[in-house]
Amino acid sequence: ESYAISVQNFRDQLGFYYNTTVVDNIITTNVPAIFIDKTKGNGYYSPEPIDIEDNTVTYTGAVEYTIDDDHYFLFFNDDGTPTDLLNPEGNYTLYIDTLNGKNIKIPTGNNIYITAKEGAGIINNGSITIGNDVDEMKSIFIDGLTFNNFNKNGITVLQNVKDSSIAQNTFNLTYDDSIEW
Repeated sequence: ESYAISVQNFRDQLGFYYNTTVVDNIITTNVPAIFIDKTKGNGYYSPEPIDIEDNTVTYTGAVEYTIDDDHYFLFFNDDGTPTDLLNPEGNYTLYIDTLNGKNIKIPTGNNIYITAKEGAGIINNGSITIGNDVDEMKSIFIDGLTFNNFNKNGITVLQNVKDSSIAQNTFNLTYDDSIEW
């Protein structure tokens, strides 16, 4: 993964960082801005001298991706979780073409827009899940999609998702409780 600043100078033998200061930077990026590795092999956390303050981070225009059956696996694993291509911090737009039997799970991030590609936006027997019940997410927008599902939810929003909107979607859902899954 790429970062504007990556601090990894933890000294295992001494148990702390060398004095490190990340201050007053102007960062323009479409990837995570600052990465701080505060652990060593045994998971020990070091609060030793490292100062991060007054940095200005501007994310460039959101990255845009078109998702269809042919390109789904570039962005999502079989279970619907994102691949490394999607920034876990968000700041992207997903244009949905047509998806058949595919799920989309967005566990983390902010400023994520999921919408229909012009003339499409159809999800057949698939779903979108936002959140992971732990991390806070903000500014998630889902609109203009059509869900054609059998015994399956269309959109699930988990806890800690805030300031978000689900609008102007069409749901054609059929449920048959006589079928055991």
